[in-house]
Amino acid sequence: ERAESVREDGADLPGFELTAADWKLMAVYGDTIHRNDGTHLDGGIAEDPVWQDRWRRISGRPQNWYDVPSGAVGRRFVALAAKEWRGIRERTWNSERPLLFKAVVLQTTPGVQRSKDIRRRISRRMD
Repeated sequence: ERAESVREDGADLPGFELTAADWKLMAVYGDTIHRNDGTHLDGGIAEDPVWQDRWRRISGRPQNWYDVPSGAVGRRFVALAAKEWRGIRERTWNSERPLLFKAVVLQTTPGVQRSKDIRRRISRRMD
């Protein structure tokens, strides 16, 4: 007997057919591996394709990040990052946005190495 599906509608791409292994996974876990990257799912977030595009363009580049500074700038960064992650839990936006926040705000700049200059640069990026 086959398990009743608890899969999300639209999780699979058109034409996807369950295999015998999928049915076994469904029987044990109630779902299966969907064998797609999930970019066709937006979770009801209207701007999701825009953020997915931004994430693809930035994540494909080499990433060098500053460490989060201590003090007021570091606390501000953590507070803003927490707000970004909270937006996911509240279904305001999807995960690309907070991932980009870190990548953009903490991205290193050639020649900027002094703590004072790094703090100033990170602070400006958060404004």
